This record gives sequence, structure tokens and C-alpha cells, in this order.
Amino acid sequence: MRIDDGILTYIAASITVPITRQGFLWKKGENGNFLRRWFVLKRNMLFYFEKMNDKKPHGVIILEGVIAKRAADYSGLVFEISPSTGTEGRRYLLEASSESEMKSWITSLSHSSYEVMKRQYEFLKKEYEKRLKRKKNEKDEPCS
Repeated sequence: MRIDDGILTYIAASITVPITRQGFLWKKGENGNFLRRWFVLKRNMLFYFEKMNDKKPHGVIILEGVIAKRAADYSGLVFEISPSTGTEGRRYLLEASSESEMKSWITSLSHSSYEVMKRQYEFLKKEYEKRLKRKKNEKDEPCS
């Protein structure tokens, strides 16, 4: 999906879209080198900037139909964002500065897709409805 650069910059800078996570990571570029970039996760969009205070993102990774996991073919703290089984797309390689940071990023990215948020919403909605039904049943029971 192609997103207009103006819209992309607006979303990245928008204070109405909350930041889930942000920080420096090393991203493998098309030339094969790992470059230090500032990453900002907003909902299901992972923006990356050349510098921390840049207003215009260098790029964005849409987190739909992808999985985040440790990169099996790399040693160290390299993880990947890659298409899930049966989907097409680009594989992104990122490197963190510590094991805990890498695990935290993987967790954040794994919970950021629209489908995951939708499933969480549906689960919470069912739990809420169960509670309401239980409370109603408790009120309807006669006192002994």
C-alpha cells in the first residue's frame, strides 16, 4: 500500500495518535549495512527517522500480515519483521542494544496489528457481557 508522504508526515507528527513505543534501533538498509535509526510505534505503524528530532519520517512499516521474531539466520540481538505465512512483503531486519530491549520491541510489535487489537477488543467485550449477565442474575435471585 502506498501512502502519500504528506499524510505519512502528518500521522507521524500527530499528537492525537499516541506513541506506543519509541527508541533507537539499527536497521539493515538495502545496501546491507545496519544504520542507526529512531523508531516510533503508533498503533499499527512503525515509523523510522534518520534522527530523533526529524519531523518527516524516512519510512514506515505497516504492521498488518507480519510477524516479529528473533532473526534465526543472524547472531546477537537481530530481530525481524517479516510477512506471515501465506502473505507477501518485505523482510525488515532490526538490531537492539540489549536482550531485554529486543524482547520488548518484539512484544510491542506483535501486539500492534489491527487484527490483534480487534481480537483483544472482542475478548474484553465478551468478558464484560459475562460480568453484566452474572450481576443481573445475582440481583434477580430471591433473598433467603
